Amino acid sequence: MHTQPFITVAIPNLNGSRWLRDAINSILSQNYSKLELIFVDGGSSDESLQIAEEYKQHFAKIIQGKDNGPGDAINKALRSASGDIFHWINSDDLLEKGALIAIADAFSNNPKSDAVLGCVTNFYPGEQADTTHYNNDHLSYKEFYRYCCGLTSRIQWHQPGCWWKIDRYLSIGGIDTRYKAYFDTELYLRLLRDNPTTTNIQSNLVRFRVHEQQISYGSAAWKKKELRKILQDELITSPSLKQIYRERLRIYYWNKRLKRYDRTSPSAGYKDVAKFCLEVAADPSIRLRPSCGTKATLQSMLSSSPKTHHDFVA
Repeated sequence: MHTQPFITVAIPNLNGSRWLRDAINSILSQNYSKLELIFVDGGSSDESLQIAEEYKQHFAKIIQGKDNGPGDAINKALRSASGDIFHWINSDDLLEKGALIAIADAFSNNPKSDAVLGCVTNFYPGEQADTTHYNNDHLSYKEFYRYCCGLTSRIQWHQPGCWWKIDRYLSIGGIDTRYKAYFDTELYLRLLRDNPTTTNIQSNLVRFRVHEQQISYGSAAWKKKELRKILQDELITSPSLKQIYRERLRIYYWNKRLKRYDRTSPSAGYKDVAKFCLEVAADPSIRLRPSCGTKATLQSMLSSSPKTHHDFVA
């Protein structure tokens, strides 16, 4: 019989008092004996510290002080953690009942695994029926890069459901604090480079609360720029990803051109759109041309008279 691992769970927080008690209680109610709980507060001005004080007997450490974003807060907990497994739960999220036992059993039964990947459910306060489920299957380096480029639906990655041995985080230097929205994306590209051994379980581990105050909500221009830099920088380390990134650029380019055409010619038929695309592709100044398959599709659309509308992807 394998010994259950010692698990460190960190709660990074900044003005999260609205949901903080629920997050803490969801962890404590696991009744997992080999648990180290660390609270990291980045300078809250609400009641967060008072709430943490109420639970101080349950915290191994309470770390206070301004930080350089959530990644920095998590790094502080990582540097002071004692567990075999390290994970963080945001103060607005919840552990599912029995999650820590399921994680511990998976690691115990698969001692060579670097990570255990379980399921996450997004939930939307006030909309009980509206949930989204993620299972974290097929998580590999190149497939994850394709996912980050928006080129695959095969992966259903959601970071809160992925639990790693602490030495994997330490071996790559923890989180890069330059990134504020996609720090976990950049972290996972580094984690997955060396093809770690992972174990998938179908247990529901975390409930992720979706609301307008969280960093990951919305699609501001600075966040798009941050993701683009991460994807481009990864090419320097792994040139073999170049073709994947080029595919991303081509699709982005064609979607942009088609949207512009749609705004200027809202009543155009599919043949007009196909003709427009082929004319653009013939422009020698355009480097990101459509694939041969797409060209053939466009030419077919021009020469045929289908009864139904054609959809195509560049």
